[in-house]
Amino acid sequence: MADPDPITRLEELAQRLKKSAGAEVDDLYLERTVDMVWNLADSALASRECLRREGAAVRRGRRLVSCDGLDRLTIAALTGLKPAEVPHLTPPTPPPPPEWQDLLPCLPRETRAARWRWRWAAVVRPDRACTLNRPQLLEVSGARDLRLLYSWPPAEPLPGTFAGLPPGAQPAPLPARVITILLAPPAAAVLLHELFGHPCEADLLAAGRSLWQGRLGERVLELPLTVVDDPLDISLPGAFDVDDEGEPAVCRPLLEDGRLVGVLADRRLAPVFGAAPGCARRAHIHAPPRPRMSNLVAFSNGTAVEPLRHEAQVEVTEVAGGTVDPASGRVYLAVSSAHTLRRGHPTRGLPPFTLSTTTSALERGILAAGAAAPAVAAHGWCGKDGEVLATGARTPWLLVDGMEIR
Repeated sequence: MADPDPITRLEELAQRLKKSAGAEVDDLYLERTVDMVWNLADSALASRECLRREGAAVRRGRRLVSCDGLDRLTIAALTGLKPAEVPHLTPPTPPPPPEWQDLLPCLPRETRAARWRWRWAAVVRPDRACTLNRPQLLEVSGARDLRLLYSWPPAEPLPGTFAGLPPGAQPAPLPARVITILLAPPAAAVLLHELFGHPCEADLLAAGRSLWQGRLGERVLELPLTVVDDPLDISLPGAFDVDDEGEPAVCRPLLEDGRLVGVLADRRLAPVFGAAPGCARRAHIHAPPRPRMSNLVAFSNGTAVEPLRHEAQVEVTEVAGGTVDPASGRVYLAVSSAHTLRRGHPTRGLPPFTLSTTTSALERGILAAGAAAPAVAAHGWCGKDGEVLATGARTPWLLVDGMEIR
């Protein structure tokens, strides 16, 4: 007689939790991950390693207890059930990692390392049990510690390169003034993520740590830009169909035609903001779920790219990271690749620098949005209080006035 499928075992465990007066479990989270890492030297494979991890975590109220391992004794100890009451769980076998020979032609120039990740997870609650579907990921690392993150396998050739000045090239001096900047989609993705990703997360709003405190429903951009959080786009690295609390994922508007309309909420904070849950994510098995961004998708009735280039003095093609200070409203972008523009054409490369502006300046300073882009090759690992998660983006080109080069 064949064993029940995994979801049947999980549903059986949910029933045991429901019937056990001593368990009092809000949810049980199970996870297995496999990482394959290839290290390169002089464009040749130097070494490879395979990393496997699995564990479980249980929540009772605000308290989280976690442990490595998925055996019956571990789950019994976490939940308070007897070992005999825990069904034998068999997580699915991971798919084989990509063959190195097939992977190599897909990698951007100057790749130094590649990491493939597969992840299986499940949430078991007294009222339900479900598995979580996420895309396989491919992270590639290049010079200057730059990283690009993609869903794997790609639907089309991998976009993105590790852009920068050619060896020995002399960079142009930095413009020492406030200028008009053209942000390519990877750079625009970082800016919009910092403006409308983290600041719309319910825990930051509830703690008074958001840029948009008290401004839900207001127009915050003059440009009629729309930004949504879309975890259902499986072609982007931040995708999932069920969040890490077992709630269905939905595509959620955050900004509609420049007006702030959405909140990213978990089960605890959803009633506070009158929002639906479904945005809780865990950075790892030992971290609690928190409201987090998934895939940022932005669009507008914008113009073509070339006219935007004629309006800008500098084009930023790659950003290493961004931060926002909620207290001052100041935004910072760490630019790793950019060049000057003259009459719409690139002229000379620029050394790394920092762009700075304020949210009040950006309300009028985001002047135009260009054509929509495919999946953005961006630094998709998003950090929040030291907890790092995969995210994705589809953003247009943005023309931004009043940004200060530092």
